[in-house]
Amino acid sequence: MDIKFSTEKWLPAFILSLGMVVSSLVVSSTLYKIKGMDNTITVTGSAKTRVISDQVRWTISISRISPTLSEGYSQMAKDLSKIKEFLNKNGIQEKEVEVTQIYTSQPWLYTERADRMYYQFNQSIIVSSMEVDKVLSVAGKIYSLVPEGVNITASNLEFYYSKLPELRVSLLNDAMIDAKQRATMIAKSTGRKVGKVKSAKMGVVQVMAPNTIQISDYGTYNTESREKEVMITVQATFYLK
Repeated sequence: MDIKFSTEKWLPAFILSLGMVVSSLVVSSTLYKIKGMDNTITVTGSAKTRVISDQVRWTISISRISPTLSEGYSQMAKDLSKIKEFLNKNGIQEKEVEVTQIYTSQPWLYTERADRMYYQFNQSIIVSSMEVDKVLSVAGKIYSLVPEGVNITASNLEFYYSKLPELRVSLLNDAMIDAKQRATMIAKSTGRKVGKVKSAKMGVVQVMAPNTIQISDYGTYNTESREKEVMITVQATFYLK
């Protein structure tokens, strides 16, 4: 007797069985991944400290308007000489002073003679020093040159910390300690223990004014405040036991 199989009867059952097998494999794979991910923990640690700036940068600008180039350059030379003499008398050394080239332009000035062209002259004197208090004192006196005919515009002082590279290394160590402490607390609540470091990634350095939260994904550097808070973060992944 010939036995004939009907595809109409066994095909649906085969497809159903195959689907159950595939589903079982997917579930097993998912459980494995979750278990694998559960063997590590990733946390962010941070460290912060306060420093006092040990460098200062101060820009003084002078300008003149003159009908001729020769007269303008002559006036600028006299103004520069007065500023250098003033800085020297107040203890600013020559090596702390940088003088830029004179920038000249020819804007139209609308006076009773609109056809006449004047020349605009601009120059900067940049003071960079490690003696912050000295520069602070001098900056408060610079406008005493105005009555002598010197057209001065002085910028705000910019404060910097020269030992930032060394401090960054120290803070990185403290940030890693903080990250491990955080990981330990989290792991303890789940009955696990923290093992070795799997990976660590240092974040950007934030140099902020005290008691502020002006941070950026690209890092910040506040130059307005003499006292600063330096903060660094680190993202660390630990193995769990």
